[in-house]
Amino acid sequence: MKLRSIFSIILFFLPFAYALVIDLKVPVKIYELAFLLFLFFWFTHKFLQGEAKLDYDRGFRPLIYFFIWALFVTMIGYLSLLKFNSFPEWVARGSIFLNPAIELAYFLLNILLAIFIAKLVERNKDDVKAAIYILMLSNLLVCIYGMYLLLGQYLHFPVIALPTMNEARLDFGFVLPRMAATFKEPNFFAGYLNGLIPLSISLLICYKLKGFSLFNNKIMLFFLLSIQLLALVLSFSTAGIIAFVFGICFFALLAGAKIKTIRLKIAGLVILLIALGYILIQIFDLGNIVNMVVFDKIFSTAVNPITHSRIERTEQAWGALTLFMSHPVLGVGLGNFGLYFDQVLGIKYGFEATANNVFAELLAETGLIGLALFLWFYLSMFKRFYLAYRRLSVGEDLFLLIGIWTAVFAILVSWNFFPSYSLSFFWVIFGLAIGYLRSLEDKLNGGNK
Repeated sequence: MKLRSIFSIILFFLPFAYALVIDLKVPVKIYELAFLLFLFFWFTHKFLQGEAKLDYDRGFRPLIYFFIWALFVTMIGYLSLLKFNSFPEWVARGSIFLNPAIELAYFLLNILLAIFIAKLVERNKDDVKAAIYILMLSNLLVCIYGMYLLLGQYLHFPVIALPTMNEARLDFGFVLPRMAATFKEPNFFAGYLNGLIPLSISLLICYKLKGFSLFNNKIMLFFLLSIQLLALVLSFSTAGIIAFVFGICFFALLAGAKIKTIRLKIAGLVILLIALGYILIQIFDLGNIVNMVVFDKIFSTAVNPITHSRIERTEQAWGALTLFMSHPVLGVGLGNFGLYFDQVLGIKYGFEATANNVFAELLAETGLIGLALFLWFYLSMFKRFYLAYRRLSVGEDLFLLIGIWTAVFAILVSWNFFPSYSLSFFWVIFGLAIGYLRSLEDKLNGGNK
């Protein structure tokens, strides 16, 4: 089997990561082991060819610099923690040393994952399409499975649980059952969906891209988009909905600037989706539920099972900014936010507390320099997107670019309300974006790729 085929399998099973794990004191995802095995085969193959060097696109340099900085501040943070004898052992991950080490390992794994995705698709556009097709096919199955689990609770279907998904409880502390499909929690699932919905919209509304087999049919694409949006709504993820709304506006801005007539198509799609949503609300008498989980969740000041999550998240984000003010240069060390938040600030959420804002947490953990290096990666990527976008005319390249660019944008918006950047699917999208930009730039500059 070719290495490319092995990696295709890894891509397909990526959204099943939280359901397919091996418990080695720390749960290890099976795809992680598969990817490490892939790395071993890749380097062995290169070594036998006399070339073991891992070259990577220049766009990844900020992430390399960030990792080096994070390693440095984490080592400083660990030495600082040694003087706090009152800190107990971390129940979940063993010790104050192991948790930061795991965070660093995950970040390195995700950087390598993004680099390899970029290398696999940078040669030509067909490889980009193949990766998107695999991700969309996997997404369709995950959404159908999530719908089955959710409806099965009401219709008393026999539950077909994956190895680590034996819990029947689906409310996740909420007043209503929430869809999480194969993910650990609904917000993770919503973040995953926001990385693919823009690609589905791009295929459906903008241009009929060739090479997508099952998804070349407009009816099939509409079904895929419909089930994705329904799954996003049933996740009851505020962050997911906000990211989707901003993503749609961003998509419409990019597409509308190039094609005047596409504005009507986008407006028509939005009106159709709103109409379908309204019809469903009326048929199933969901008005009170919509008011409760949308308006109350966002705007209500009362503390109840609907709003407590928003209040806690706000408090945790302010805690991150407070830690940053006391450690503005080095931060407290990667993976140490929960420990400082719980012990130093005196707010008892437990050692695994997060800021529920990726950027605020990185600011607290790696300081201003760390956050600047992290954001540099995305700013340079967006600059490359924009330069390519200006040079493209209407066609496949333009709509692939708009779809991938919007996916990255929607993910970054969701990270303002999200607990972690370690979900590997995000880094697959980032790697796909860099690889596609590399291929597109070669084409625009007269290359042969």
